[in-house]
Amino acid sequence: MTEAWAYFERAYTEILKPGLIFRRDQMDHAQRPVMVSLLNAYLERMEVFYRAGEVGADEVLITEIDELAPWVNPSREISADTAHSAPLGEMMVDAGCEYPEVYEIIEQARKRNRGRPVNLDAIEALEMNLTGKGNVEIADALCHCHLMPQGHEQGSSCVERIRKEIETAGALYEKYKPRK
Repeated sequence: MTEAWAYFERAYTEILKPGLIFRRDQMDHAQRPVMVSLLNAYLERMEVFYRAGEVGADEVLITEIDELAPWVNPSREISADTAHSAPLGEMMVDAGCEYPEVYEIIEQARKRNRGRPVNLDAIEALEMNLTGKGNVEIADALCHCHLMPQGHEQGSSCVERIRKEIETAGALYEKYKPRK
């Protein structure tokens, strides 16, 4: 077993997987069907990747994990104060990590994700859309721009942005939602 795989195995089994399961279990599945579906899809693919071990996984699986990761692990923005505070490091040491390993994990977590950041309001907007709300109503609820006092109108830039975000999140949801 290589050192890199051992590092991944420990981080996945002791930190990432339990954290994602906890997050999913804390959500109201009826209120957050899109986020729950994306978390489940990500966890399923990560488990397949983990079980494939050092032998490796196919390109499709890795691409899907890479596609889902920014949606289920949205923020890597950890401040230096938080990153190197005692409680976080102590938790990781208690989980069995060595001090150099803790430092490396935290520093990796502080790096920004590659590419354009995902707007998590897109998931919330899609979930609102699935309950029958219109784009103007969604924009009024989620947008914090200068139009808020009087509300948004159909065709405004905020409503168009919401529409596009719903399309993006909708395509991802359609791809990964559970099939009956």
